[in-house]
Amino acid sequence: MNIRQMNIMQYLLRQQKYVSAQKLAKVFSVSKKTIYTDFEIIQTFLVSKNAYLEKVPSLGTRLVADKQVCSQLIVEIEQKKNDLGREKWSPEEREENLVSALFLEHNELDILDWSIEHYISESSVKRSLEKLEHKLHREKLMLAKKGDKVRVVGDEADIRIFLRNYLVSSQQIANIHKSDQAEILAKVRHFSKAYHFQINEQYEPYLVWDLWIAKTRYQSQSFLKETNPKILDNLKLYESYLFASELLASVLKVEISSLPEAEIAALTRSLLSVGYEMLRPLTDEKFETTVHAFIAMVSELIDVDFSDDEHLYQMLLNHIQPMVFRLRNRIHLSNLITEEIKQQYSVLYHVVWLAVKVLNDYFGIELTDVEVAFLTMHFAIAVEKKSQPSTIYIVCQHGVATSELIVSQLRKLFSSDDKIVKLTPAELVELDVDSLDLVISSVDLPDYPKDYIHVGTVLTDIQRREIQQSYLKITKSSRKILRLLENNEVYSQSLVNHLLARTIYLHQKVDNVSECLDKIIQLSHPANLADKHYTDSIYQREELGITSTYTGIALPHANPEFVHHSQLIMMTLDKPILWGVNFVKVVLLIAIEERDLETYKEALIEIYSRVDSASYIEQLGQAQTLEEFKKSLFAPATFDTI
Repeated sequence: MNIRQMNIMQYLLRQQKYVSAQKLAKVFSVSKKTIYTDFEIIQTFLVSKNAYLEKVPSLGTRLVADKQVCSQLIVEIEQKKNDLGREKWSPEEREENLVSALFLEHNELDILDWSIEHYISESSVKRSLEKLEHKLHREKLMLAKKGDKVRVVGDEADIRIFLRNYLVSSQQIANIHKSDQAEILAKVRHFSKAYHFQINEQYEPYLVWDLWIAKTRYQSQSFLKETNPKILDNLKLYESYLFASELLASVLKVEISSLPEAEIAALTRSLLSVGYEMLRPLTDEKFETTVHAFIAMVSELIDVDFSDDEHLYQMLLNHIQPMVFRLRNRIHLSNLITEEIKQQYSVLYHVVWLAVKVLNDYFGIELTDVEVAFLTMHFAIAVEKKSQPSTIYIVCQHGVATSELIVSQLRKLFSSDDKIVKLTPAELVELDVDSLDLVISSVDLPDYPKDYIHVGTVLTDIQRREIQQSYLKITKSSRKILRLLENNEVYSQSLVNHLLARTIYLHQKVDNVSECLDKIIQLSHPANLADKHYTDSIYQREELGITSTYTGIALPHANPEFVHHSQLIMMTLDKPILWGVNFVKVVLLIAIEERDLETYKEALIEIYSRVDSASYIEQLGQAQTLEEFKKSLFAPATFDTI
């Protein structure tokens, strides 16, 4: 007996009435002839079960058995279906299809009907629903159950937010309705062109999903509640409100005048959240000042000046504006390379995490690790630009031998990656002065508008020092990044020792992340524990994104605002625990007062520069005594990435 035949029996057992072969053929998408063949096989199976199929002309067929036999049959059929193990979907795929059915296809789902329709055991469906229910609770949603029927209960706005974020993490649902979304995408591009909006292809899918969700929910009579009048008035200031009106009316195939303002407002927020236009109302002086302050904070923490990088400023301005809308409206973006960014730009990533407090305070938001990863990429680009090899220009009118003598002396003062270009005074005049990093000349240049270094054929000690000082100025930023503040080891290590004090705990026994956090938090200074927001901020930071790294260390943070005694607490674990997607054997709790960030920045960077070395973390985890641990703490580390 195959699964379809088992499902037919389940269907008949549940109906407890006559069902026509025609209806069964429609339910199971087969011919009536196939149904009659199935009846014969089912009848044979039922002979030994004290049950039978009763066929009545013009009425149909029903399964006849007493209540006890019916119950036994239901259990046996379920077991047989499970034993076959021929379900067409994995548990993840099954959940995705259930989400599609519950939210997009039906207002109410019949569990047995759905399981029969898709040849899935009823018990498997119920298990998937139980797992789904946990996810729904986090979004203030729940499953209401009545008999075999189930439906989603909650605010419509929360339902749509859940769907949007679910689509970000899973493409399955989107694939199911691909043709419908293709039509919506065409409309998005049409109206974008009409409104002269610059649409980033990276963000197009997010807008399409929001529109598709709005259309599906709207057509099923699931409407958004009215928007706060003040918020609505603010949204109407944006050009995107008009764009949203026309686009939504086209997708829903209704007149603009009939559109609920709440639906237009929701789509406007979606447009703003992915940055489809320059948001003029937000680009005021205070906003721009905040972005500058954010850049300044990162610059201070790593002692690399990004203040003159106009491209970085504009990129951050354009990125932060929609980011604020996203976070305020609980809209999540997917960043498949977040972990890769955390690995490749370990120091930079953690520094940005510290600096985003500027943004958190101004906008009243909490950044996730995904958003911090996006911001880190902008700074990484800026770093790459600063890290480019320098070009040193040597101006000389003497013979080849003389110029080569000068160049050979200079090469000893510069990096091998730097480029040395020989010029005549006439050739120098043709170049853009502002583009020249360093100019050294063996002849006087009375008309040259910028500073240059005048040298003889043989360099003196004074000339060498002058050249080195000028060279250090133009390479300071790149060296800081590439070498991770190499000349401050003694100082930074003393800061680390000070922050750690007596808060190193070896081979602690914990079974999970929650237990580990509870334990390490309780080891905090009494002044910190006295503020209940201190503990909350550590857990909130974990909710925003896992703090573990692929190397085996976790770096939970306390919000500096709620720290009253700056400290570090280090803990090695008796056995590794799964922390997000990484197995962790070392935990470092970072609690730095806001006023101490500048003081302890060197210490933090000393730590961050080492955590991306798996061998280093392994060495810390294996230490048996405090002395051995402290020795390993400042031992040379093999850096896997910068």
